[in-house]
Amino acid sequence: MCIRDSDIPQQREEEMMLEQGQKEIDEETKRKIEEEVEKSIKWRKEYLISEMQKAKKSLDFGSSKLDDLDSLTVSIHLSENPDKYEVIHLGANSLTEDGLFNLTKGIVFQCRLRELYLGNNFFSEASLTELILGLPLFPELRILSLGNTCFADANAIELAYALTELPNLENLNLGANLIRDAGLTSLSIVLAGNQTKIKNLNLCDNNFTSKGAIHLFRALEKTIHLKQLVLNINKLDVVDVKALAVALAKNKSLESLFIGKCNLDDHSASIIANALSMNKTLKVTIVILIA
Repeated sequence: MCIRDSDIPQQREEEMMLEQGQKEIDEETKRKIEEEVEKSIKWRKEYLISEMQKAKKSLDFGSSKLDDLDSLTVSIHLSENPDKYEVIHLGANSLTEDGLFNLTKGIVFQCRLRELYLGNNFFSEASLTELILGLPLFPELRILSLGNTCFADANAIELAYALTELPNLENLNLGANLIRDAGLTSLSIVLAGNQTKIKNLNLCDNNFTSKGAIHLFRALEKTIHLKQLVLNINKLDVVDVKALAVALAKNKSLESLFIGKCNLDDHSASIIANALSMNKTLKVTIVILIA
């Protein structure tokens, strides 16, 4: 079929009309999507505010799919209601670096805080530093949960200093993080000097080596407050095990010790078993999973 020259302008005009129509449809679709997003954000904000207004001494948004945008709403509420909460639970959400920066600005207004749960969120070293710097504002803090938050070695060093200003802290969860030897050594120094009254310490699944572990076990010889120590999923060698055995023989406060999946063999287990005969305080059977 031949197309005459006289038909070309008409064809182009029809194509332009189709393109314009498609553009209008796209714009309309975009507008509707934007409206739906705005409605969703507005509804979410209203929901959070409603829940926070009903809350009394405990704010619990654990496993609530909070994101960084939600953190702004929560932070504003915290800053506008100083000293309202004793417990803040924001663990297991979708919060990242920006979210923690936002939240910290509000959390610092809660000076009566006794329990803070922020575990299982994807934070950064810088945002965690900001939080740690504010911890001394909470002298009544008893529980601090920061497990699986990308808590780094530098953060552990910073926290070691902050612990000396948290006289009532008893439970500290730093499991499933990125703590290496320097950070563990700093924490161990505080424990050894009994500058903190921590009773339950979770350090499972971190990145320290024998060099850091030895400092921890030496601290265990001297600490008088620690009752439970969780070290599961860390690699301990025979040098570590011997240092742990010495600590167990001397320690007079520990009641529970968990060292599952720590690459221990029968020989290591035997060394620890012998040390247990000299320990009078352990009440919970030590968990030892070979390799």
